[in-house]
Amino acid sequence: MFAATSNNGANADVAFPASTHEIVIGINSADTWGNKSNFTPTILPRSENFSVLGEAVESSWPHHLKQGSKQCRSGTSYATPIAAGIAANIIFYTRIRFRTK
Repeated sequence: MFAATSNNGANADVAFPASTHEIVIGINSADTWGNKSNFTPTILPRSENFSVLGEAVESSWPHHLKQGSKQCRSGTSYATPIAAGIAANIIFYTRIRFRTK
């Protein structure tokens, strides 16, 4: 299971459920160059620390909100579904590639 870590910066703790790193993979945000986003919490020692693009992610929005149909948003909540998509593609690839005949 993946969960967004937090958007409160380096002085904040990782939010629940990402803080339960024994059963959840916490996802941090990175910029387009792979640098840690300034709103991402401090990396936890002795736990998996994954960072995925989470800054200026183009997202679709309903027209009735009068904000246009597309906007760029940032946050660990935007990085988390990207991480899930990457994981799904890796699982799919390994199932196809290493299928037994």
